[in-house]
Formats: sequence, C-alpha cells, structure tokens
Amino acid sequence: MSLTKVAVIKRGPIEWDQDKLTPSELKNRITSLKALARSKDLAGVLVYGNALKSGNLCYFTNYSCHIAWRDGFLILPVEGDPLLLLEVPARDVPYIQRVTPVEVQACRNLGQNSLDLLKQKGMSVGNLGLAGWNDVPYTILSLLRQGLTAVKWIDITGEVSSWRRVKTEREQLLLQRSSCLATACMSDILEKAVPGISLRALEAGADYLARKQGCEDIQLLMAVDGNEPGPVSDYILKDGDSLRIILSTQILRYWSSMCRTVVVGNSKSAQETSILAAMEQEAALIKALSPVNFQKENLSMLAARVQGKIGLGGGIGLELEEGPDLAGDDFKPLPGMAVSLRVSMETGGCKVLHGDTILLTTGQPVVLTDIVPS
Repeated sequence: MSLTKVAVIKRGPIEWDQDKLTPSELKNRITSLKALARSKDLAGVLVYGNALKSGNLCYFTNYSCHIAWRDGFLILPVEGDPLLLLEVPARDVPYIQRVTPVEVQACRNLGQNSLDLLKQKGMSVGNLGLAGWNDVPYTILSLLRQGLTAVKWIDITGEVSSWRRVKTEREQLLLQRSSCLATACMSDILEKAVPGISLRALEAGADYLARKQGCEDIQLLMAVDGNEPGPVSDYILKDGDSLRIILSTQILRYWSSMCRTVVVGNSKSAQETSILAAMEQEAALIKALSPVNFQKENLSMLAARVQGKIGLGGGIGLELEEGPDLAGDDFKPLPGMAVSLRVSMETGGCKVLHGDTILLTTGQPVVLTDIVPS
C-alpha cells in the first residue's frame, strides 16, 4: 500500500523560508549536479517530478508538484543556467517563482516543449542524464527518444536519490518542525476520540490545527477494528472501538509520519496490552536501526514479526515514501537519515498499529514524533 496515493485533505499554501533553506544551499546542489554531469561526460541533465514523486525536482528547485497533472522538468545544461519547465498555466508562474531561485517557464505540452528547449540549448546530441527515469510518463519519454535520436540517455536517479538520504542540519530542523506538527495533530485526535464523535469531526479538527500552523499538506487515514486504514468515513465511534490512525504532515516541503492505535471509551484491558506490545516492538526496532554495530539479520528478524500490509516503512523527507525500504535488502542506516517506522501487530484478535518518524544519528536514533502515553 502506498500512502502517497491517498490525499485526504486539501493542500495548503507553499512558502519559502530562506532562513531555513538558503538560496546558496540550492545553488550548491545544482553545482553538484553539474559536477556529476561532467564526471559522466553528459551534455546536461533533466530532473523529472510529479505529484507523487516530486522529491528529486524539489531537492534542486524547492518546488513541489502538488497537483497530479502539473508535472515538470528541471533542464540543466552543463554550460548554462537551469530552467524549471512546468506544465502549469502561465498565470501560476509569478507565484511559483517566489519559492525557487530557478527561472520558471510554463508550458502546455511538457514533452514537446522539453524537446524544443533541449534543441535550443544544444542538448540534442551526446549523453543526457535523467533523474526520475521510471516516473516519466511513457508518452513523454517516447517523444524525447524519437525527437533526439543522437542522444544516449543515462539514468542518474540512483546517484541523485542517494544525495537526499542523509539530511543536512538544516533539513533535520525542517523534519523536526514537521514532526512537531504531526505530534500536535495526533495528540488532538487521540484526545477527542471518544464515543459519539465521527471520524469526519476528528479529521476536521486535525485539518484546522494543521492549517493554523502553516501545514502544506496533511494525509489522514483511519480504520476501526479489523479494517485497513483508508480515507476517513462518516463512521461514529462507539465504546470499545479500536481506532487505528496514520497521520502525515508536510511543512516547508518536508514530511513526517506517525501511526497510533487508541481504544475508545472504557473497554480497554485486552487492546491496551496489545498496544503496549507494539510499542515494545517499535523500541526494539529503533535500537536495531542504530548505525552503530548495525546487523541486517537483527532487523530482518524483528521485521518479520511486525511488518503488515502497509509495510515496515522507509526513508522520509521531501517525499512521504522516498526509500530505501526498511525491509529491503539494500537498506543500510546512516547518520542523518530519517525513516518512517510502522509496526503492525495482531494479538488476541486485536489489530494494532504504532509508528514514528525517526532520525538516525551517530548514537542512538531519535524519535521525532514522540507522544508520552497519558
């Protein structure tokens, strides 16, 4: 199950806080991308982004594609200035230009306009790098291949994605801010989850609180008893209901995510035992994720016990799910990496979900979305 495919609540405003993400940091990222291009003998690089996979594009431009049909390319010649080409109405350009130092150009046909620009910029022969290869629509990729027969395309998604895995100190501060917002919204839901309240009312309260604190996007999935978490319904909570919640918030482009299970009303004994067991399993997983003396077999053993249909989790940052997958064979914890952890258990007929956003350090991992049980 991909959490990024369910946007439950409408997105909020996008801003650029230049004290928290400086223009010089974005410039340095583009300089590094040019250096990568030169090392691979590339004439230039294209970085693709869309609403579901905007992390690579956002990393270099600070622009996140929030609407499904408004995707775009960063076009970067080795010799020359970058250009952000977006399939958006021209009237949106002044607004978008406020959040990125890269020149923005609107277009109606991303494939054809990209092809024309590549020819104009002298990027129609030789090698071209492409980040986001698997995300580019087939029609666009086919058009570029057919129109640029003298170009050899090089997939550089792996290199670019690896740069994003370890967060800088500034990025870690943004993750902490997003996590504080998620924690506040989750606390609000847990406090108000009483018999007689509807899931819609809980959603509305979280939405109001998130917007009040400058949230750009919030995704809220809920489930009662044995159902899988999904978009919020009109269901009214009853005494004894087991409510499982997945809450994710985005602020200044950075995501955090957390999961909780709460038992509604007074019928709590058996379910609360299961919740405590899930919390213990999460604590063991957090310890196993420490980059110090990391052993993959320990993580795999724990994951086998608690990995549900929604997965164990993975990297988080500019995307809600940006990899690597915690249960994947290639996962290796690094100091500065942020991960979203999800523990799913079923004991005594009770399904429990518990998880947090974790920051890996040179010592023990730090839980960013921490709520002390009442």
